[in-house]
Amino acid sequence: MGATTVGVVVGNPVADEVRHQGQAALRACGGTATYASLALRALGGGAALIGGVGRDFDAMLRAPLAAAGVDLACLRTVGEPSTSYVLEYANPSAERTVRLRHPGPTVRAQDIPPRPPQAGFVHVGAVAGEVSSGALERLAAWGLPMAVDLHVLRRFAPDGAVRLGNAATTGLRFQDFDTIKGSNEEILAFEGGDGDLVQALRAIGLLGVRHVFATDGSRGGLLLAEGELVRVPAYPVSEVDATGAGDVFLAAFLWARHALGEDAREAALFGAAAASFVVQGPGTTTLGDLAGIQARRASLRGA
Repeated sequence: MGATTVGVVVGNPVADEVRHQGQAALRACGGTATYASLALRALGGGAALIGGVGRDFDAMLRAPLAAAGVDLACLRTVGEPSTSYVLEYANPSAERTVRLRHPGPTVRAQDIPPRPPQAGFVHVGAVAGEVSSGALERLAAWGLPMAVDLHVLRRFAPDGAVRLGNAATTGLRFQDFDTIKGSNEEILAFEGGDGDLVQALRAIGLLGVRHVFATDGSRGGLLLAEGELVRVPAYPVSEVDATGAGDVFLAAFLWARHALGEDAREAALFGAAAASFVVQGPGTTTLGDLAGIQARRASLRGA
């Protein structure tokens, strides 16, 4: 396609409140839509974001996206609160507890514009069930490759605690997607089972999904690409903050696959190399550039 290809990202930027031992430490712009959009721009590609923010955090959520050159023409501001999460760390070495504070605005069918002329793919990055089935139907009608992160399986207790549902609880047509990515836990939850990971990947592939990823942090992941199973190694780095690694991985994979025209394995290695940069610093402060990612990918080819 070329350098002007635009990746269309669908989902809400998130106002993350980070707490350490019960004390609020900072508030940051996060969420899959943010990480994916900024990663695409860092690669030199185009990014257009379809989603919503509330007036409460409008300026904070827009600022880093606008500064990076993300097209925000379809990011609407509404009166209700923005999508927001609380990320709680009991101590510096503990895994975080994630709670939803507010789901934020819904991305409706009427929010989906006509297909942009330079759009090459669609990355659905809903983190709180904010993308409606009607919106997804409109996006599918564009006829572009669509990818989704299995954050869409999330269900929420009254106190905001996150648990995983299965595919049936979402009401979404997963057969409309070209690419599906999830953690090992999310892939296993897709059909509501605790069974074999490879079997779960193949079950999703049987829906007609061309690329299915199961990711496992620093241990890498597995890719099922048109029936062939491929191990995807992780690039070894000293990890500071793993937030957003999966989001960057998927965005970079889609860019390499659909903008650069690379095969699935090469694109997956590109995604793994891109993810290795974001974990080296807090938030989106250490996104890699195209040259750096290509260099790290070269070392992963023999891993």
